[in-house]
Amino acid sequence: MSRIFLLLLLMLSSTLSAQVQTVSVIEPQVLNNQQSMVLSGTIEAIHDASLAVQQAGLAKTLYKDLGDQVSKGEKLLQLDDSLARYQLQQLEAAVSTTQVQLAEASRLYSEALRLSKTQVVPETLIAERKARVAEAETTLQQAKASLGLQQEVLRRHAVYAPFDGIITARNGDIGEWLQPQSPVFNLVSNTQLRLRVAVPQEHYSAVLAYQQSDSPNVVVSIDNAKNQRLTLPIAAIVKASDPQTRTFRLLVHLPEDPQLISGMSANLQLDLGDQIAPLLWLPKSAVRSHPDGGHSVFSVQNNQTVRHIVRIERSDSSRFAVSGAPAGVPYVSKGVQLLQEGVSVNTTEEGDEQ
Repeated sequence: MSRIFLLLLLMLSSTLSAQVQTVSVIEPQVLNNQQSMVLSGTIEAIHDASLAVQQAGLAKTLYKDLGDQVSKGEKLLQLDDSLARYQLQQLEAAVSTTQVQLAEASRLYSEALRLSKTQVVPETLIAERKARVAEAETTLQQAKASLGLQQEVLRRHAVYAPFDGIITARNGDIGEWLQPQSPVFNLVSNTQLRLRVAVPQEHYSAVLAYQQSDSPNVVVSIDNAKNQRLTLPIAAIVKASDPQTRTFRLLVHLPEDPQLISGMSANLQLDLGDQIAPLLWLPKSAVRSHPDGGHSVFSVQNNQTVRHIVRIERSDSSRFAVSGAPAGVPYVSKGVQLLQEGVSVNTTEEGDEQ
């Protein structure tokens, strides 16, 4: 039996050895992918608001006009509030009346309690006067609530600046009937500015890694008379791609400077060399083409093939420079069209074909 087992073992070993392929491999030439992008962007205000009235009404007074500098809380426009003021006076009178009624009801209730200590006072009378006090208190609360509501309505007959800025548009005039749906002013902050740049979506991973690095600074060149160059950190990456342009937005906050205004153009220089995988120069015979237009290569690690989906970045007469594959490992240089991943192989080194 031992001889039969040894014979079977030798036959199995011969079969397995026959299944191991021998492939030619090559060490790729590694080229650092030093990619520096210069992107054009627009300086915009962090605060940019279209201001409308909160109450429909006739424009009575315009306090500010196009181009005026305003401070937070400053009045910009006043609607005709005559009717609202008359209603306010009525409600103020109603509050005064209910306060008098409450005082009288409280006096009568106190009188009943005092008399009950020396005379016989019906319990129903005491309960009735107590109920009138509660009723007067409720009426007073309702009157005060109506008065507060009318005070708010009156306040909404004016438009106030929500932040410091400059008026860049005015769409109403004295004598016009204004509706809450129609903006009257456009107010833009001229102190809190940022640069907005659209970045091609294929660089998203590299830009995200760059933002998380130790020094995620970019160089901003301002297109103004001073031709300023500023080194600033990335403030935010908008993690959504525009389906029309296939770009995502990158934001950089700018320092306060009277030479900078909203709407200016600026360039942003972004160096992503440390975040982008190196390029590998391989023979064209080492790159498999897919029916869908993609490409892949095979490295050999621990005597097994490993497939890598790559992107062709450059080419010459006999080679492709690909990205997406690791450096420091050998690659199968030919016969890759029928090669599969995870196949055990023996390797033979090929001369440098580069």
